[in-house]
Amino acid sequence: MILALISALFSSICWAHNSIVYTLAGERVGSKTVANIRLWFSIPFSIIFNLIFLKSFIPIPTNQISFYLYSLLSGFLGFFLADLLIFEAFVLIGPKNTLITLTLTPVFNIIFGYLLFKDIFNIKQIIGSFFVIIGIIGVIYFDNNSKEENISDQKIKKEEYFIGFLLAVGGAFIQSLGSVFAKYSFNSNVGPFETNFYRLIGGFVGINLYSLIKKELKNDFLKMKDKKSVFLISFGALVGPVLGVSAALYSIKKISIGLTSVLTNLSPAFVVPMEYFIMKKKINKVVLIFILISILGTIAIFI
Repeated sequence: MILALISALFSSICWAHNSIVYTLAGERVGSKTVANIRLWFSIPFSIIFNLIFLKSFIPIPTNQISFYLYSLLSGFLGFFLADLLIFEAFVLIGPKNTLITLTLTPVFNIIFGYLLFKDIFNIKQIIGSFFVIIGIIGVIYFDNNSKEENISDQKIKKEEYFIGFLLAVGGAFIQSLGSVFAKYSFNSNVGPFETNFYRLIGGFVGINLYSLIKKELKNDFLKMKDKKSVFLISFGALVGPVLGVSAALYSIKKISIGLTSVLTNLSPAFVVPMEYFIMKKKINKVVLIFILISILGTIAIFI
């Protein structure tokens, strides 16, 4: 169990790293381009990992059709549909409001885990998860380094706010569904690298069909003339969709999807110190308090 908890934390660190890398890349070529091109790099990286660890170019770990269906659907939901809604929510209500709303993801996962997999938290895990979620909400809300403008919430219209909020909730809910289908895929007794390969394929098909329909695919590749963006996206693709997601899948396989989700959603608490050391941004003292609250919650889960 400890290894699964550490894997979930490692995944959170990977996503914290990627939020910085993808932000830098998104400023150069646009977030939707980053969301698409990252999967063009992620799949080759996934194949390399499968060759190294599983001695297989394209893994075929089982004859059970359900494994492939669940993995592909999980990737379609997680890598494509959820991200599509979340990116649109960023535009309508801003990053801060969207990220706070996305803290519903572990809540949804806890509910799904209980209803579908009979996952039950002990009292320490319940208290720890509560502190983690409260801590993350505080970090996001009080982080002055956020690129969110503080002008009456950008004077967001009520209609736009309502739609953006629904999109963010939908993104959180669909992310949870993606975790549920990933959990179901492990009934076939396969590992995280095999599962992640087919999840990446599911997301790849979804986002590229969408880009073709929107006639954006060619433009996405034309933007890859920017060499720094290529480096940032490719490095992020290795760290996030391959290493980070594989670690999260290992955790989902070994422990509840709810507990995994609580720990993987710690990434905002890791982003703040990363921005301090890498980008020399100041840390708000209130934010530091909420980071400590998240750390205390994490310790309670591990004890």
